[in-house]
Amino acid sequence: MELLTHTLPGGITVLGETLPVHCDFRRWILITGLFGEEKLPIEKKLEIAAKIVLKTPVFHRNPEWMTAFGEAVTQFASCGETVRESGKQSGPVFDFAADWDAIFAGFWQTYGIDLTVTPLHWWKFTALLRNLPPETEFMRRIELRTLDLSRIEDDRIRKKLRQAKARVRLGNA
Repeated sequence: MELLTHTLPGGITVLGETLPVHCDFRRWILITGLFGEEKLPIEKKLEIAAKIVLKTPVFHRNPEWMTAFGEAVTQFASCGETVRESGKQSGPVFDFAADWDAIFAGFWQTYGIDLTVTPLHWWKFTALLRNLPPETEFMRRIELRTLDLSRIEDDRIRKKLRQAKARVRLGNA
């Protein structure tokens, strides 16, 4: 879906039923954290997700509906893109909880957007986040986290970069 030619979605479709959702990025950051939580069973994640994103409450639904709801939430969270598994990536390159300060600063520096007060549709937020310039702290962290040290020939530079990577390493990475 292209932001320039289509209206941003305000809902998800579950088994043919269109349900209005809260689109602000703050709720969808919660969703990404929720779905990343390994200790919760998927049924509980979906129940909590429904409370976070749906504008109208959902009462007891059957497993088929909940599965379709999970797929719709995943599609909305991925901005309408098909979620692909990649053999290249070994884990997340950023974490909203760990990188909130760099994300906030990047939006302020680059776009003049104060994320503490500005409402943004999740898809707009995601497009802006993905396109922060390389000189922002957030993008520098990602560059370091994804840097392949085996390609650095100079031992002294590789050692410095290894130390820099350790400073920005995500908690369980």
